[in-house]
This record gives sequence, structure tokens and C-alpha cells, in this order.
Amino acid sequence: MSFPQAFVDSLGAVPGLSEPQELLKSLDDDSPISIRVNPSKHRHKLSHLSPVTWSNHGYYLPERPSFIADPLFHACVYYVQEPSSMVIGKVIGSLLTEYYVAESVRVLDLCAAPGGKSTDIISNLRERDLLVSNEVVKSRSHILKENVTKWGYANHLVSNNDPKDFKRLPGYFDIVVIDAPCSGEGMFRKDRRARAEWSPDHVKLCSSRQKRIVYDAWKSIKEGGFLIYATCTFNTSENEQILSFLLKEFEAVKVELSASTEESQNGIYRFFPHVRQGEGFSYFIIQKQSASGSVNLPRMKTTKVDDLPVEIGVEGRVVKENDRFIFYTHDQDSELLSKQLRMIKKGLSLGVMKKNRWIPDPETSFSVAIKNFLPELELDPAQALRFLRCETFDLFCEERGYHLIKFEGHGLGYINHLGNRFNNYYPSNWRIRTQQSLNRTALF
Repeated sequence: MSFPQAFVDSLGAVPGLSEPQELLKSLDDDSPISIRVNPSKHRHKLSHLSPVTWSNHGYYLPERPSFIADPLFHACVYYVQEPSSMVIGKVIGSLLTEYYVAESVRVLDLCAAPGGKSTDIISNLRERDLLVSNEVVKSRSHILKENVTKWGYANHLVSNNDPKDFKRLPGYFDIVVIDAPCSGEGMFRKDRRARAEWSPDHVKLCSSRQKRIVYDAWKSIKEGGFLIYATCTFNTSENEQILSFLLKEFEAVKVELSASTEESQNGIYRFFPHVRQGEGFSYFIIQKQSASGSVNLPRMKTTKVDDLPVEIGVEGRVVKENDRFIFYTHDQDSELLSKQLRMIKKGLSLGVMKKNRWIPDPETSFSVAIKNFLPELELDPAQALRFLRCETFDLFCEERGYHLIKFEGHGLGYINHLGNRFNNYYPSNWRIRTQQSLNRTALF
């Protein structure tokens, strides 16, 4: 499929691009296949895989397996992510090292669905930090929530709001990440529809939308805080012009990190697919120099929860809400955000107590913060896939009651064993829906 001539002509104005024809040629090649492992779950040696050098946890695969047939994929032991965008996690880690060594930070991933960058960001944060992942489209926000939940970190919240809603939180976030909706030039080989949809007018529309998004989000950044802006485009309208707009409208300075693997062109870092093994990607970092006000955290009422049959491995607070027990690592922040935003995940749901019997929430089976106290059942690949399809299967187990289902030592969910049968508590909206035969290829 050919490229729009206007796009070909526009490449001559892209800073740092000395070989436009080589770039165009690379956009007809196959995309690399890469995964990013979950550092709190992954236990395998990966010496047989090539690392993504600008990521702390990324690796290339020699070929694309059937991810849906791998229970470890569903347990979020790893995430399938395009390699160039993995740089954001490394940038977050560099900011913590250079600016926030002794402080805790609040981070907002404003355009977060489906969750690749968010799960990368949280993997590079510390237990004392907090990440809020937001998605404006309601249906996509639930996909985001599923991936965040399965990744398993308790200090990770999810909201479903328009960017303008964050004006209600002046000076609240230390770091805001905006992976802005864009014209998708860097994804031309991965998404052929993007080529057909591209036009100069579409670029202008995206640039206008991006200015609105960054303008709306700016007030929520703390004085001295950072904005990380990213697109999967090459053009200057959606990169340099956005940077110039911010520097003109607000008191801010460009930031270049000492740990960066790329050279910036006037503050813009670009990944070109004919130079790096990844898709096209651009980003910049600026630091806010002015104050936007502040918000006060609410005072929390002291409540004590007795005899909770769950052991939690990180600091926080358990609150009983409508018979359900919720664990918060940042309870004051969660309370504030719940008053200002539409939160769809504001803590870790532990479960409910009914008739003196503990019923665990499926969330806890994926959590890296919860220490399991229930009997465990290790499944083989065929059993695990049937479990993930919410189907029944033969299970040789004498002990009745709730059991944690595991595959290769990783939690997948719960069953309630009734003696001659069992109830599957894997959420039906998460289940594998394909009816085709699935054959697993082990990655590790």
C-alpha cells in the first residue's frame, strides 16, 4: 500500500531525519514482536531473548506466539507492548533518580488505555508512590481496569474522566504523562488503516485536540513537576508545535535527562523504525516553573477492621464499604480523588464476609501485595485454559471450599469446590471468548 504524497513530502521537515526513503522502506517491513515482563511476578531467566535496550523490562521475541493460549499472559506475568513506547517507563525511573530520590510522587497517565504505558510506569515506581491511570472512553476504561488489576500493584488507581476534569486538582500531580491521540504516522506498518486515514487536515485536527488536552491537564501539575508528552507521529505539528505552545502559554523549561538513550532535536526525542527496532515514536519532557494552587487531603475517620482473614504485604489501610473490604495504600488520596473524579478502581477489593465465611475477590488472586492463605491448586496448561474460558474440567481435589487457582505458581483466580463439582469465580467479562483450539507455546 502506497503512502499519501503529502506525508512523503512532510518528512523533509522532520528534524533529525536524514534518510526519508529508508524510513518509508522500513514502514513496509514486519513489525518486531516484544513483551515487557512484570518485575514483581516474573521468575524466569531470559538470556535467550534480546533485551529492549531503552527499557528496564522489555524483550524481543523471535516470532509471534499465540498469546491468548498462554495462561502466563492472562496472569500478567508479561505484557505485549510495542518496544519504542517502553521508553516512558525508563523516563519515569530516571526522573525519580534525578529529582525524587527521597520523596514520594503522584503520577497521572492521562490517556492510558489499554494499559501498556501504565503498567510500565507502575513497574518503575516505588511502593510509596501513587499512579492514577485515566481513560476518557468508558468502554476502554474497563479494559484498562482489567489490565491494571491483573498487573497486581495496590498503589495503582483507575479513573474515567475527560482531561478538563483534572482542573479540579490544582498542583496535585508531580508527573503527568500524556500519550496523546495522534495521526499515527509511526504506526503505519502496524496499522494499515492509519495510512488511509492520514491527511494534512487530520494532522491539524489532532494538533488542535492535543493542545486542548495539554492545556486542560496543565493546572493539575505541581510547581516543579513534569509533563511527559508523547505521540506515535513524526511531524512537527504534533510535536514541536505542541512544545512551542506550552513554552509560550506557560512558565516551563525543556528537560533533557542524563540517562536518555536518544539525542534530542530542540527538546524532542524521536524513535525512527529504520534506526531503532520499534515503531515510530516521539516525546518531550518539560518542567513547570509556576504554581497553580493546591488541594488539601481530607482527614480520614479512624476505623478498625478486626479478624480480617487476609495478610497484606505492604503498608496501607483496610476499610469496610457496603460489606466489602477495600485495601488502600493511599487512603487520603483515594478519598480526595473519589470526590473529584469518576473512579472505577480506587483501591484493592479484598472480598466479603458472608455467614462467617470469607469470599475472596478475584482481584486478590493477581495482587502482588496479598499473601494467600487459602488452599492452592496448580493447573496444567489445558486445565488453565478451560478455567480462563469459564468452563468446567476434571479436578482431583478432596478439600472443599475456596481454592486459589495457579499456573506455574501465578494466581489466576478462585474456585469454590463443592465436592462433586466446583464454581468458577473467574470474572465472566475477562474470559477467553474464542472457540478455536488453542495450543500454547511456552515463552520462558
